[in-house]
Amino acid sequence: MTPGPWIGEAGVYAARLIDGELRPEIVDEIRRHVAAGHETLFVSASLSDYLHPIARYLGMTDVIAVDLDVADGVLSGSMVHPNVRAAQKAVRLRSWLGAPPSGPLEGVELWAYGNSSGDHALLELATHAYWLGKPAACPSGAVPYSRAVAFERDVGFNREGP
Repeated sequence: MTPGPWIGEAGVYAARLIDGELRPEIVDEIRRHVAAGHETLFVSASLSDYLHPIARYLGMTDVIAVDLDVADGVLSGSMVHPNVRAAQKAVRLRSWLGAPPSGPLEGVELWAYGNSSGDHALLELATHAYWLGKPAACPSGAVPYSRAVAFERDVGFNREGP
């Protein structure tokens, strides 16, 4: 399929996000996972057309996001799959992993980072669930993310001293 004219605009938008909109501490987290050899992907209700260039820039494995339906090089107004929001995030990730539609994810250590109510189902699947949104909205089972949390996890920092 030949990309439509909107692909160039999606690339421009992705470049703008890379240049100044991505949270540096989250870029660091992604790079840490990539450097550790983890499969990394965006699972997002955003458009895949601009997430793919960002994922490539960060060295990520893949993107699960909203794919727009195209007919004869024209956007049809539909999505290829249901919107990647709420429970659909877990459904699509399970499919990507080749996992059963329900139950625990066997043999998978899943790190997930979310910032909206649409991320709760994904965070529930995770072995390590981090909340990037407002602390008051943090779902049960997730840890509010902060640089201090990342430091303690990575360095084994002991608050009580050496």
